[in-house]
Parts: sequence; structure tokens; C-alpha cells
Amino acid sequence: MWIYPPKSGITIDLTVLDVVLMGYHPDLSLLQPPTAQMKEHAKATLTMIGLPDREQENYNQLSEGQKQVMYALHGHSSVHVSFCSSMSRKAP
Repeated sequence: MWIYPPKSGITIDLTVLDVVLMGYHPDLSLLQPPTAQMKEHAKATLTMIGLPDREQENYNQLSEGQKQVMYALHGHSSVHVSFCSSMSRKAP
């Protein structure tokens, strides 16, 4: 069962890509920017979830459903594997 918060909690202006890249912060040292590989992985993830053309848009302009999909991805060290395996599960 997936439980999502009613709102994302992000109130500052960030791009959709920046929000996806926030998932890499545990792998980065203080003030280290994401690597080119991390950015490409994040862009591939946005393509996979159907938001490839939204990467430079303000995250707060997404629908709550789109934010929930992104929230489900947040915190996974291997976004592609986690997302694909969760989508392969059948709904009860």
C-alpha cells in the first residue's frame, strides 16, 4: 500500500529536474553539485515517468498526481529499478 502526503512540502521555486536530483544528495559531499551522470540518470527517470518535457518547469506547477509519482521515487538509490519494480506489482 502506498501512502502519499497530501502536499509535497516544497514551497520554494525549484525545477522538476532539481527535485529529482535531490535524491542524490546522500551520495554528494557538502556543496558538491550533481555529476553529469547523475543529471543524465535524472533526465532518463523523468522520461520514464512521462515528464521528459517538464524538466525545466517549476516543480510547483505539476499536478498533485505528478508530484506523488516523483515523491514515490525520492530516496531510492536506484530510481530505475525501484520505479520499474513498483510498477510491475499489481494493484490489490
